[in-house]
Amino acid sequence: RRLQITGDISGRSLGDVSRDVRARLADIKLPRGYFILPGDDEENLNKSNRELLTLALLALFLVYVVMAIQYDSFVNPFVIIFAVPPALSGALIGLYLTGTPFGSTVLIGIILLVGIVVNNSIVMVDYIEQLRRQGTEIREAIVEGASTRLRPILMTTLTTVCALVPLALGWGQGSEMLKPLGVVVLSGLSLSTLFTLFLVPCVFLVAKNLVAKLRSLVGLAPRELSPSS
Repeated sequence: RRLQITGDISGRSLGDVSRDVRARLADIKLPRGYFILPGDDEENLNKSNRELLTLALLALFLVYVVMAIQYDSFVNPFVIIFAVPPALSGALIGLYLTGTPFGSTVLIGIILLVGIVVNNSIVMVDYIEQLRRQGTEIREAIVEGASTRLRPILMTTLTTVCALVPLALGWGQGSEMLKPLGVVVLSGLSLSTLFTLFLVPCVFLVAKNLVAKLRSLVGLAPRELSPSS
């Protein structure tokens, strides 16, 4: 025998309501042999969250593989991907400050955020590599590449952030479903841009110097940059 309790949700997400319900049920002491099971909607939500988390990790892996094939290098994709952790940190900070619950919409926003952040890093790293193929010294290439690509990266970030402000503020009917996505992308992209402009060039320099030292230790000649690559 079972007792089924159902209800409608208005103005809040399913995950947020489920957490509140479970917090209330935690104080209830059930007799022996009695237990509480979640409904189908909550089960589907948990399953969807697990699948989206797997897809987010798979998307990050595929992005790295595609860039490794394109650049014919494992170092440049690592430098580009290095902008993703700060973006995730910014997304978590945004969720915490706004009190937004973690759910499937947040994971969709993280997948979207990874693509935008990677694009900003590609713009800078690719131009630095172009300067190096032209014979520019690595430090000079990094300084010139970072300063030259400053405006395009800022323009991309500002246009995206400004477009997401209404969504992150939850304006409009039914916006509670998409508000977490806006919060994740807006906060994550804002913080990641600072790391892209300052930290990514430093990581690029450290990674290239480390690779050069490792090649010299094993007796390999420094890799020549092909103008056509």
